Amino acid sequence: MHCLNHVLLTGTCALTHGRPDIRIGSRLRIAAAHKDQALTFYVEGVSRSLTHELVRHRHLSFSQLSQRFVNEENVEYVVPPVLRADINRGTDLDDDQFLDEAMQYARARYLDLVELLTRQYGLKRKQAREAARCVLPNMTETKIVVTGNYRAWRHFIDLRATAGADAEIRELALEVLRQLRDIAPNVFGDYEVTTRDDVVTARGASSESSCTPVTRSPANS
Repeated sequence: MHCLNHVLLTGTCALTHGRPDIRIGSRLRIAAAHKDQALTFYVEGVSRSLTHELVRHRHLSFSQLSQRFVNEENVEYVVPPVLRADINRGTDLDDDQFLDEAMQYARARYLDLVELLTRQYGLKRKQAREAARCVLPNMTETKIVVTGNYRAWRHFIDLRATAGADAEIRELALEVLRQLRDIAPNVFGDYEVTTRDDVVTARGASSESSCTPVTRSPANS
C-alpha cells in the first residue's frame, strides 16, 4: 500500500547549470529566460485519480505506465489524504481493512476477466488486460514521467498548490516545488509555503491569478 508521493528527478535537470542570474518579480522575464529549459520528473506512488487531473495540464508532456502492457494483478493502491488523516487519527477508519478489501476484490475480478478473455475468447494478453482494467479503481497506483519547461511548472504549482486543489495533487505540487527550489532557486525561490486549517499551500510572489497560456517549447512537444 502506498500512502505517500515519491517524486524523483531525472537527467534533464543538468540544464540548471549556467542558469541566467535573474530576479524573481517579472514572470514574463522568467518565462523568456527559461522557456527552452525542460525539467523531467519521474513520479511514482500516486493514484490514477491524480494522473487524471495531472494530464489536463496540456503544456506538460507525459509518459505513463500502460495498463495494457503491464500485468496489474499485484498492483498497489494509494490512500486519499483525507482517509489517510482519518486512519492516523484513529477514527472509525483506524485501519485500512476497508480499502484493502476493496482492492483485493478489484484484483480478483481483474484476474477473472483476464483469464476469461484469454482462455474462452482467445484474446491476446494485451487485449485482455485492456478490457479487464475497467474494474480497477481510481486509487490504483501508477507511475508517470512528466516533462515541462520552467514556466509550465510554475503554472502547475500555481494551480495545484492551492487550498481548492485535489488534496493528493496538492501534495505532489508541493513536493515538486520543494525540489525545484533547490534546482532553480532564482526561478522558484519566490514561493511562500503557508499552513492554514491544516492545509499546506504555496503561492509565488510573481504568480498570476489567471490561467495564462504557457508557450510550449520544442522540448515540451
